[in-house]
Amino acid sequence: MHTLINLIEQSGAQYRIYDMGRAIRKIDRDLFKKFEAAEVPYPYPFQGHAWFAVLFWSPQAKQEHQIWFVKFPLDEQGLLKQACRDDFIKRTIDEIAQRQSQDQSAPTESDNPWGFTPHQDKMAAIHAKSSVAMGFAASQFYEPVLSFLQHPDDQWQSLGIQGIADFCARLDENDNEALVINALGKMPSELLIAFLPHLLPHLENESISHRLAEAILGISEIRESVQLLSAGIRALSQSSGSYLHTLISEALTSPHQNSVEVLVSISGRAWDALEDPQLALQFLEALARNDAGQQGFNHILRDILYLPKIGPVIREAFRSEERSDSLISVLGEFLKDVH
Repeated sequence: MHTLINLIEQSGAQYRIYDMGRAIRKIDRDLFKKFEAAEVPYPYPFQGHAWFAVLFWSPQAKQEHQIWFVKFPLDEQGLLKQACRDDFIKRTIDEIAQRQSQDQSAPTESDNPWGFTPHQDKMAAIHAKSSVAMGFAASQFYEPVLSFLQHPDDQWQSLGIQGIADFCARLDENDNEALVINALGKMPSELLIAFLPHLLPHLENESISHRLAEAILGISEIRESVQLLSAGIRALSQSSGSYLHTLISEALTSPHQNSVEVLVSISGRAWDALEDPQLALQFLEALARNDAGQQGFNHILRDILYLPKIGPVIREAFRSEERSDSLISVLGEFLKDVH
């Protein structure tokens, strides 16, 4: 059992793999196999690591499904450090063997240095996606969200995170997409401003439709604060079309353009938009003036340079003749820190 995928496949289990470091995105099995073989970099690196979840279940006992949350370090090319994977597999096999022998001193998942516990919102989102993948019903918190969207009122504060995650994972069920579009369109501004920070971040894990993306882009309130603007960018991060590009362009020319929170929402969730060289340069110019200074610049830049598709675009932007003196200056300090 040389790879994690071999370990799962030889057990006869069905499985899915999701990135957990940035937004929750399904990872193609063939791509993950190439990653395990150190043939390709991890597609969504975050802070120098591959953070992912493996959902697996027996076709005969779906209710007994399991989820592994795994974090592996990457080398400078974004490739897997295979010794860490090998150690994870060894520990997992030892744990399984000792549990089967009913050894009370058997290690547990918490003893595995390559595991992690997701934040509450991501835990809710992966459980919502798991339920959909295996054909389970939504949680008990789902129906109150439907009721609220049908008749928006101040009761939004009683909605559970799991219920909102369940709803976002089921946008294509029944009339859910139309329901949320209609609700967003008729909520009074004060209620909308209060509710959006709870809804929009969960949409970052979904490939939302043109209709919903257009509805979100049309909400004027998301331009009014750093929190809402960041949440709006996150919500559109897996949308198709020009909606995301439009909102990021607006953000980078808005009074909030130098906010670290806004810039992190772009680099951490909506990085695909930075494949546009002009937008990438615009992003770097805002980053050079960010409100956390050189430390903020270094932290965000170091992270996005790991991204396989974006790193080359960012490096090319460094050589642009349109660079400002401020960008040249902070970039020089970054290079000193790296070396």
